[in-house]
Amino acid sequence: MARQAAEKPAVSEEKPMSFEIDPSIHIDESSFGNAIKAYQDKLTAINKINLATFISLSGKALVHNKWNCAVSNPLQKESIERDPELLPFLRQYLQIPSLYIEVTVDAALTPKEAYEPYTDEEKLKQLTIDRPAMTKLQKLFKARILYD
Repeated sequence: MARQAAEKPAVSEEKPMSFEIDPSIHIDESSFGNAIKAYQDKLTAINKINLATFISLSGKALVHNKWNCAVSNPLQKESIERDPELLPFLRQYLQIPSLYIEVTVDAALTPKEAYEPYTDEEKLKQLTIDRPAMTKLQKLFKARILYD
């Protein structure tokens, strides 16, 4: 019985690291921007250009010691969350050991692609969207447009 207890690995009861907002901490926007720029330069120097771009395109909001980072898609979120050097670099650069990040996906940051109508029907539909008076004109004259 004692032998079985000795063979079992000791289970450590480590609590997951949790961070809370500390109202006593204030991070200056310009120094935070400088820290992000320095990290992007570091990433560019080691050819991690995609990650540097993801960080530069992210929406940045600071609430005391919490960085709310909004990105446009889940791939960017995963890339930023998986970077093991980002937070330690920012913590050391800003001298704030309790700095933490929350990455969220925000569809509003996704760039809208320009819609280019190709067929005559699509062109007419786009014209009626751009100029609502066109629909009124068609109804007034009971016009039906035929395409050849």
